[in-house]
Amino acid sequence: MRFLSCAIGIFCLAVATASATESALPLRVEQLSLEEINAALQRLRAEETLSEIFTPEGQARLLLSGLLETQHGLVWRGDLSSKTLQPIPARFHKFPNALYLRSGSMIRAGSATLSDALAEFRKARTAAPSLPVILDFRAAAPDPEPNLAASLASPFFHRGDLIFALTKVPGHQRPREFRSAGEPLSEPSIIFLLTDREIGGAAEAVAIAIAKRTDAFVIGERTSGRLTRIGQLPIREGFFLEFQQGRFTILGESGELLSAPLDATITPPRPELSKAELFKRADVEGLEALTKEKSRPRFNEAALVAGVNPEIAALEGGGEGDASKEKSQPAADPALKAALDLIEAAQVCSLDPLRPR
Repeated sequence: MRFLSCAIGIFCLAVATASATESALPLRVEQLSLEEINAALQRLRAEETLSEIFTPEGQARLLLSGLLETQHGLVWRGDLSSKTLQPIPARFHKFPNALYLRSGSMIRAGSATLSDALAEFRKARTAAPSLPVILDFRAAAPDPEPNLAASLASPFFHRGDLIFALTKVPGHQRPREFRSAGEPLSEPSIIFLLTDREIGGAAEAVAIAIAKRTDAFVIGERTSGRLTRIGQLPIREGFFLEFQQGRFTILGESGELLSAPLDATITPPRPELSKAELFKRADVEGLEALTKEKSRPRFNEAALVAGVNPEIAALEGGGEGDASKEKSQPAADPALKAALDLIEAAQVCSLDPLRPR
């Protein structure tokens, strides 16, 4: 590869000599005409020390190196499939006062779980149309399937409504449009979207579309802002080239172009568990287990009678003793707990509907 560095240096020198400009700034290749480029290459081919570069193999290597260094979104990646990562399944759950729908990874390997979860969600929404809805996008893969992501939005759009479009798709002269294929459900009193900074691609496009259509609360973190469709080209075992295949566009109800990222209305602390651990625990122990806080002793009736406050006693003791060992621990899933707490507070205060102001 040392020949490449040498060739690039000589190429820049030859270009500077061939150019008529007297500017002290270095020229960029995109500033040159085709005639100037051909003249420089013809001179370089005559140099014996660069003969290896001008072989078919050398030129192919130089072309790929150049593509990797430009802004075309072409990068090397490790093969994630070799690490036996399992897709996170979609899931529906009915809380006493809310309906919860997890997107899952939204890749082909988990498409059946999304279909089942959506069917359960539609059935529950029909039976209890006024219950608030929590849509959890945090399980989405880095590059989810657009058609699966669009299916997640169908319950909130009229049949045939445009959800998002994918532009610059190879083999298509026009943008590929993804429209709602199902019948819309009655609008719930409130919708929460759970997001994080890793959400991108079709998942982010759908989250933005739903948020703008339903005026939803967004709890978690600002999304990545990466509204791109990523292609992968396997090269050898353990490695592939990743490149941008297209870009997602989302239109508002009035035809305006919606932008990314999607900002969060409320940003609770990040979970201490990884995504895989968090959702695995939810599936094993139940979602309720992720929203409980370990309580600590408070000034209850027995303490009033005894004239003792366990919290004050712990502070006066320098934080030592049994009371300090029972400090409150945060919920395993702070974002989901925040959504459920807001729903409960709205119901207690009779705020119906509760809308972001």
